[in-house]
Amino acid sequence: MLDKEILRDYNRYRKTRNKQIFCHAPFTSLNFEQNGNATVCCYNRKHILGTYPRDTIRDMWFGESAEQLRNFMKKNHLPLGCELCYDQFQSRNFAGLRANSYDSFADLVYFEKKGRFFSMPKVMEFEISNVCNLECTMCNGYFSSSIRRNREKLDPLVNPYDDSFVDQLKAFIPYLVEARFLGGEPFLINIYYDIWDLISKLKPDTQIRITTNGTILNDRVRNLLEKINVNIIVSIDSLEEENYERIRANAKFKKLMENFSYFKDYTIRKDTGLCVTVCPMQQNWHELPNFLRFCNGHNIYLYFNTVTYPPEATLETLSFDELSKIVDYLKSFHSNEKNWVEKSNNSQYRDLINQISFYRDNAFKTE
Repeated sequence: MLDKEILRDYNRYRKTRNKQIFCHAPFTSLNFEQNGNATVCCYNRKHILGTYPRDTIRDMWFGESAEQLRNFMKKNHLPLGCELCYDQFQSRNFAGLRANSYDSFADLVYFEKKGRFFSMPKVMEFEISNVCNLECTMCNGYFSSSIRRNREKLDPLVNPYDDSFVDQLKAFIPYLVEARFLGGEPFLINIYYDIWDLISKLKPDTQIRITTNGTILNDRVRNLLEKINVNIIVSIDSLEEENYERIRANAKFKKLMENFSYFKDYTIRKDTGLCVTVCPMQQNWHELPNFLRFCNGHNIYLYFNTVTYPPEATLETLSFDELSKIVDYLKSFHSNEKNWVEKSNNSQYRDLINQISFYRDNAFKTE
């Protein structure tokens, strides 16, 4: 059960009119994983709605497992798999709460018809391949083919997605408001180009969001970006060349910054959005104020991911004294709020401090 006092504070923070339900993901979203599993979001990998190709997309969305999750959420009971959002909620990291990203779709949903849920998904998240050119220190072979091959010495993942999967999407795309593409590295995943082409034909006004490591920018990517309107999310993790290349093995910082300039110009010209996502870790916590300056200076949005693994990366495993030092350091930095972007970024920063403070308080209890 959710703490009622924190829930009141969270509901004051939210912008949706429909605040009776803590998370609207089960009613609005469908997420496809590398292994064929479908869930409602990329945070919850335990409550499986179905597995492709054994199950159809329609069976996943309207099946018994999906209905069970919706019934849980109607009572504001966070079921198996929602632990990360629960921890963010408890720490009052409202800006980083994944549930937040589904609120804007809540008013588009029809909840029941003759006692049955019938609305089609408004959001689809695709992370259906681990093809990636980088070997980031905090990542693993499930999300990076390079890590799986070089670091883990394992055979490639068997990818179940095929032309039939793309064909099944045709019934759902006309209802989509937003499509999110993750990886691996999306610009290296061939089936994504088929899906982007399909969206451009069936629902060209769909908001497309691509999360990229920012290192791939060739003619194929440029041609794609000219054909569709894309909101680009660039994962960076360090603004210091040496530290960046240590964290994101195989990447070159200068090339990233060149591509970043291209993406910024593109999103301005196309009137779409640009965002930087950062994984706060033991390796880069000292740079977090710099990211706030950087994003505010470029007038682009900032988002902090939550890193829970591996232990040598996550902040959660640090001692009380170490976490206290980090909290004091981050609190010593202050930024103006001249516009909506700066206000949003500062909110992200403050709520990240809330989460690290939560780690610190838990460390004090256990030491």
